[in-house]
Amino acid sequence: AGISTVDAYLFPCVKCGDGAGQVSDAFDALEGTGYSKLWLDIETYDWDSNTATNQAFIEDMMSECSSRTCGIYTSYYNWESIVGLDYSTPSSQGYDLWYAHYDDSASFDDFTAFGGWSSPTIKQYKGDVTSCGVGIDYNYAEDYSTSPLRPPYLRGGDGDNSVTSL
Repeated sequence: AGISTVDAYLFPCVKCGDGAGQVSDAFDALEGTGYSKLWLDIETYDWDSNTATNQAFIEDMMSECSSRTCGIYTSYYNWESIVGLDYSTPSSQGYDLWYAHYDDSASFDDFTAFGGWSSPTIKQYKGDVTSCGVGIDYNYAEDYSTSPLRPPYLRGGDGDNSVTSL
């Protein structure tokens, strides 16, 4: 399909426990696929009501990423409710941020710092779109040449920085 670089994401099952095991299983499943980065998807869904418990679960997942390339996919509001806005362990360890804010704007102009991130790597600005019968989300990255998320994400044909995840 002409896609040279592909990333993956893991939507963890918090109630299942063993965050490191889930990440390990994801890496095993991705073996030989040539993926570039595994994004840990931190969205509001069945997380514990205790932020310290959630922080420990994320750190358990991160422990399995120590020799691999991982990033965090979340939003300001998800991060706030799951771990608290001041929780910065992933950013302090160099994890890139892919944030979601569905405002139909392919830019970082709306970004508000949280979790220790002063700038994002990618923004998902439009979700649940159907194109050619396939469900996609629209994403934005400012500079593909330096971004760790290189174009597997289908880029707009007009030279803009819009990217699309399948």
